[in-house]
Amino acid sequence: MQATPNAGRFTTNGYIGDLISIILVIKLGRSSERLQDSTKTKYQIPNRMNNTEITLEETIETLRNCNEYEYDYFGLPVFSIGGYEYAIASDEDEANEACKKYIKESVWAFNADFLADYIDTLNADDINRLRGDTCESCNDAMLKLIDDFDTFADDAISADGLGHFLASYDGDCGKIGSFLLFKLN
Repeated sequence: MQATPNAGRFTTNGYIGDLISIILVIKLGRSSERLQDSTKTKYQIPNRMNNTEITLEETIETLRNCNEYEYDYFGLPVFSIGGYEYAIASDEDEANEACKKYIKESVWAFNADFLADYIDTLNADDINRLRGDTCESCNDAMLKLIDDFDTFADDAISADGLGHFLASYDGDCGKIGSFLLFKLN
């Protein structure tokens, strides 16, 4: 994972319409059917919504408070919206915490030149030799070699952005009010 400036910029377009539709159903109880199957709960969205106004921030807050999320992604609840899964952080601090958990589990995959800046005893060639073909199995060893993990993680987030690490689908971070949304699939 080489540092790439300007990656993971905040965006507010794309999936907002699906999100609003889902929340209107949940929050306002529009005539919707809740369909249950053995694996997931889904909502049947009505074709027309009456002229009810709701802010995007209220929409996200309602979703986070409904406690009907699919699973946990590095501490962030994941919701199925419009056929896609989104991890939603309540604020940037929560997103940073989740991102650091992700980084802690994927140190092995970082670019050796980037890692060498945070491991005083090794250069990039040494790191590549040490890592070899071990991939994930060398993660704990690589993690122990990093002198200051918080600085390492903060610099990685600053270089690549939260979306690079947490939004596996497109690397973007959607921002609505204080909430941050990460598309996973």
